[in-house]
Amino acid sequence: MKAAKYLVLLLVASGCTSVQATPTPSATPTGSSRIIRVTGTVKAEGSVIEMVTVTDGTRSRMLYPAGEDGAESKLVNVSDGTTQVTCDSAGCRRDAAAEPSGPGTPAFETQCPQAKQTGTTQIAGRTATVWSCAGDEGGPSELLFDAEFSSVQMKGTSAGYVSWEVTSVETNVTVPSDFFALEPPGRKFVPARPKQVKPPKPGQRGAVLQKVGGGQLQMTDYTKGPAVVVIGGETQLRPAFARMQRVADGKLPTLVGVLHTSSDPAPTKPFDVPVAQMEDPDVVWEKIGEGQNWPVALFCRAKAATCTSIAVWDLSDAELTAQLAKVG
Repeated sequence: MKAAKYLVLLLVASGCTSVQATPTPSATPTGSSRIIRVTGTVKAEGSVIEMVTVTDGTRSRMLYPAGEDGAESKLVNVSDGTTQVTCDSAGCRRDAAAEPSGPGTPAFETQCPQAKQTGTTQIAGRTATVWSCAGDEGGPSELLFDAEFSSVQMKGTSAGYVSWEVTSVETNVTVPSDFFALEPPGRKFVPARPKQVKPPKPGQRGAVLQKVGGGQLQMTDYTKGPAVVVIGGETQLRPAFARMQRVADGKLPTLVGVLHTSSDPAPTKPFDVPVAQMEDPDVVWEKIGEGQNWPVALFCRAKAATCTSIAVWDLSDAELTAQLAKVG
């Protein structure tokens, strides 16, 4: 995950596309039972934005500046550690929850390349660990994390100015029982719109793709069913695979992935299912998902003439389970 500046800008600027009606129920928290409230400011493009995050270590809810009437902003981001729902006044969308990025996590090295702890300091009345990063010009040069709650980023410095800084941390916070619910009150999710698509046939471009790690994948072995083909970027495929494996409860059909772009660096760790790398100028697989949120899954039933294409995170857990069961 990028530094807090880039996460907030993404949530503020992206807007929210419509997604499925029944959000996934909140997961039982596996982290600390203590709830904390972190208040901070983001400096970006000449403006200063205040953001409040309330978290128990697994679940989180981000709050944004209130309107003139004192009500909470229409912009809401809530996560149960597996699923993340982002809403604004235009609607809501569901995505994979952001990976934890504190020191010692797999995402930390990506966020802070060649990280070195240079000491500790005090910020907002808290002790923080200080980390220097060897990132490029657009990435952070220094990050500070709370020494007690290591997932809480206290400060991020990029290109010589402070892009994110915590101003206060409140511990042992009490919140309502539905505070981390994934369905914000008054927000409606629009049903998913699956499409029937015809994937490549033998002999066509995209019928055979290079496999990540070497070799080839005959994609028509999967699209004739029964199988599920997930199309997206590396950081989209991994949580999609994990979610399918979780909801399938041991009854998962054959699963395969397609990296929809070859411009990203090669994956640095293996997948636990076969994954193919789409090669330019082959854009067949990317076009299959046009008009839908990434990642997209093709649910291909045996002997069916077409596959059903649906954005993975447009489906609730129950609906995803039902789609997997239909594959056979």
